[in-house]
Amino acid sequence: MKRLLALIVVLLISTLLFSKSELIHETQHFRIIYSENTKSIANNIIEIAEEEYDRLKAFFGEDPNFNIPIYVDEEIKQFNAYLSTYPSNHILYYSAYFSPSIFDGSDTIRNILRHELTHTFCNTMKGLSAKITTLFGDSYNFPFYLHFLDFITEGIAVYTESMDGKGRLNDPVYKAPLIQARLENKKLNYLDAAGSRDSYPVGTLSYLFGGAFLEWVSDKYGEEKLSAFIVDISKNIISFPQNAYSKHFSSRLYDDWKAFLADIDVPQDILEPRIKDSSKYYSDMVASNDEVFAIDSYSSEIIKIDSNKAKKLFSYPYDSYSRIDTKDDKFLISYTSSELCYTALYNNKGKELKRFNGYYEGHFINDDIALIKYDDGYTYLDIVGKDTINLGYSILVNNLFSYNDKLGFLFEDQEGQAIAIIDNDIKLYRVPKQIKIDTISSNNDILSFSYAKEGELVKYGEIDINNKKLYLSDTNINGGIYNPVRVKDEIYFISKFFSSSAVSYISIEDISLKEEYELTEETYLIADKKEVLIDKKSYNPILSVQKGQILPFAGTSSNILTYSGFGITWISADPTEKLNFAISSGFEQNSKRLFLTLNASYNNIKASFFINENRSLSELTYTKEFFFKSSLNKLKLQNTLYFMTPSNKLSNNFYISYKDLHFKGRSRYDYSGYNIYLNLYNLSPIVGTIVYIPGIFPTEVSLSYSVKSKYVSLTTTTHLLTFEVQKSLYPLPLYITVIDLKGGVSSYIYKSNIINSYSLNLSLTLAPTIGRITKAYSKLEFIATYGTKWNFSFNFSYYY
Repeated sequence: MKRLLALIVVLLISTLLFSKSELIHETQHFRIIYSENTKSIANNIIEIAEEEYDRLKAFFGEDPNFNIPIYVDEEIKQFNAYLSTYPSNHILYYSAYFSPSIFDGSDTIRNILRHELTHTFCNTMKGLSAKITTLFGDSYNFPFYLHFLDFITEGIAVYTESMDGKGRLNDPVYKAPLIQARLENKKLNYLDAAGSRDSYPVGTLSYLFGGAFLEWVSDKYGEEKLSAFIVDISKNIISFPQNAYSKHFSSRLYDDWKAFLADIDVPQDILEPRIKDSSKYYSDMVASNDEVFAIDSYSSEIIKIDSNKAKKLFSYPYDSYSRIDTKDDKFLISYTSSELCYTALYNNKGKELKRFNGYYEGHFINDDIALIKYDDGYTYLDIVGKDTINLGYSILVNNLFSYNDKLGFLFEDQEGQAIAIIDNDIKLYRVPKQIKIDTISSNNDILSFSYAKEGELVKYGEIDINNKKLYLSDTNINGGIYNPVRVKDEIYFISKFFSSSAVSYISIEDISLKEEYELTEETYLIADKKEVLIDKKSYNPILSVQKGQILPFAGTSSNILTYSGFGITWISADPTEKLNFAISSGFEQNSKRLFLTLNASYNNIKASFFINENRSLSELTYTKEFFFKSSLNKLKLQNTLYFMTPSNKLSNNFYISYKDLHFKGRSRYDYSGYNIYLNLYNLSPIVGTIVYIPGIFPTEVSLSYSVKSKYVSLTTTTHLLTFEVQKSLYPLPLYITVIDLKGGVSSYIYKSNIINSYSLNLSLTLAPTIGRITKAYSKLEFIATYGTKWNFSFNFSYYY
């Protein structure tokens, strides 16, 4: 018991020492948790939260009367917001740069909050299951998990965020993939958008197709019937979506989905692009001195496009949102992920020369470098070593470019989009609201952009700033025109097909620039940063631990000991998810013993205690990860100090690893790089490495050596065939993601003895298309091994 108390004291001290002085403000239905670094966004949420609660209460005709936390997290670098039911309902909101697809000026935070509150309403409008969730935890809302296929979950949230004429359903660029899928005659049923798909375009189907379908339903049957349908499947455990849909709309869900797809209009005259290079995903393109460069995000490569082919220049850290600029054989490449946000300067061999942390985009302007960063809702423009300009709150700035030796960028605020040019002041040239510009670039002072109108593919346009004219092409190109740059009389661009993309080009003669708009000019007045005053109090993680949930099994959460069996586990955490607790007790079937485990962690420190009638274990672990170029390039340190009875032995286990991987994109297993590690158990080392060899047959080679035992273990695994099925088995409630065939050779070398074994593994990954369980993947494996004789086995596993 003394050891347990000591562990608890260590954890409590670490909670007090490492807490970032977070604050909390309470309203009728919300507790907003934030820090001094996120108080502008927190204040924005505080101002609108109760309004949005009342808005959704009126929409659904239900008052769930919840009171939940909203945590504004400043540590994550890539924006996201989500409702978590683990261990109790709470909303996490990342204070990071907004993606253009969700930006709506001053209504951005309102729409995002309404989106997440819609999830919260759907998960708290409870019928008979309310008593179960009250007792066991919010995750036991059975109607929500059984009925809310992803296209319904995300679809209704995208629908409500778009109710005021903004949101994603009112963005023609965001909706263009609907037309592309129809153009390619993709045979999609609603189960394909149910949430099981795990490859590109993994996120598009549930959000875009779900939102557009429910908008179609609302237009056809009325918004009241749509909200009644959502309330029905939220509250009634026997109201499965297919049956409830027929009850409320007198039509089959399957038939209406087909009718919805058939109602998507496609253009009649389509030109095919001339393709230079194909891949899964390109994130940006730039031209300099009539040379064209692109980022192939799927293979993590910078490529140069010449008249004959695409030439690979060098690899860079994988990220699907990277931006690129180039000048004089130097490159600025921006990288943003959950762990890192930076713009780095590279030479033409891929060597990093300098890094600018915290900036999501950069651009060469004359002899300077311009950079953009985001901080607590404010956008800043930095000219390195010269000036910093606060562009204001809730402003979207991206697509930096040069025009007549002046810096420009795509600008958006509550009034809409504009082209910004910086001279002595900032001039805005307002874009007509009939179009939505996706990206803009310059080459030899020609401003090229991609745009869309409602119900159309993404097309090409040009801007004449001097004459304040905007010219549009009405030519439809299969795959659309994204990230265009003009080089003399040719336009290079990215084609985005349903499940792939390409670097393409077309002659300017094939794209007639006919329609023109007059740009209105105004001078942008930069507002001072507002001082935010919030009625607040200090946030205490320990006093804010949520009610938690109960799990119907028992097990350890230890780095040293694995123990599981029949029993019960209670887990909980504070709303920031930094402080976590778990208590588990049960009966271990193999040892036939009762056991009890206690676990608590805060950030990087974790304490655990295990006891049964035979022994006890006290454990204290510290874990820290350092990220370098990407989320796949990191150093991990972990040290575990533990004491076990009856041996009364104090032991230590130290682990250090360094990983540097690049995703090459030919298949989901196609990586290049390595992972090396050292494990010291009471100063007895085991060293090892895993080498990843990319190619048609991706291979992993694992080698480890124990200094004390003097054994060598060598394993080689090769993926011989990987087939992306990504298809539902309608009418069966199953979805197949991937079929994989791999072979392996394992060698164990001890002294002069070598033991070899060979294996062949065929795996099939399935997911049920039932409610939120669609992402509970099951892997069926048929395994053949040969050592001294053949052995055949079957394995079943699952993961979420």
